[in-house]
Amino acid sequence: MDISRRNLLLASVCRIWGQEQKFSASVDVVTLLATVRDRDGLIVKNLDREDFLLDDGGVPQTIRYFLRETNLPLTVGLLVDTSQSQVHVLEPERRASYTFSRPGPA
Repeated sequence: MDISRRNLLLASVCRIWGQEQKFSASVDVVTLLATVRDRDGLIVKNLDREDFLLDDGGVPQTIRYFLRETNLPLTVGLLVDTSQSQVHVLEPERRASYTFSRPGPA
């Protein structure tokens, strides 16, 4: 009986797909970022670890590391619709995108 590589591969793939795939992992540390604002919408800058309560499904968690980040980089994503329905506004969008992304005075 002659079994081709293609049939052998196909049989292997079907056997793998038929099995339920399981994945598990343990996590020791999770990084959480938080921005806290007051009633006026201003950022509160003087909070410490003791000012936060953290729980996972009702189970209190210990905050092991606490760092106040004040100089984080800004990441901006820009999405532009380039579909046929936008053909008449693509050039103004291109100019606006360039103006937005161009570095300003320091």
